[in-house]
Amino acid sequence: MKKLVKKQATGGILIFDNRALIIQRAKDEKYLPSFWEIPSGKKEPFESLKAAAEREFKEETGIAVRVVKPVHVFKYLVEKETDIRDVTQTDFLVKAKGKPKVTLSAEHQNYAWLSKEEIDNYDLSKEIKEALKKAFGSL
Repeated sequence: MKKLVKKQATGGILIFDNRALIIQRAKDEKYLPSFWEIPSGKKEPFESLKAAAEREFKEETGIAVRVVKPVHVFKYLVEKETDIRDVTQTDFLVKAKGKPKVTLSAEHQNYAWLSKEEIDNYDLSKEIKEALKKAFGSL
């Protein structure tokens, strides 16, 4: 029987000029290859969710941001060889420190700036679509 491991993840939604930044996972990723997402990742031990969101955003896009406010929380499961990860993800609206210039990490192959009307045109999870819509609605 696999053990259950609880994890916390966090993501950042940057809206600049009425467009939100999304990034596309690399095609050789084991989990969800070529899938579109927001900059996100796991919280490190003793790290706050806000600090994790800011760190992950910088690591994945090269853009320094600060958290403005939480906009969405959801849960998902990831099954690995030895365990099942029960993940709670908190997504924040973030603001760039300066003009955003994207420099993608090796984990990602592409990025796009999309308007609220374009959300359904991308292969995004329903949870991330909901988070994006809530972020646009909170401006």
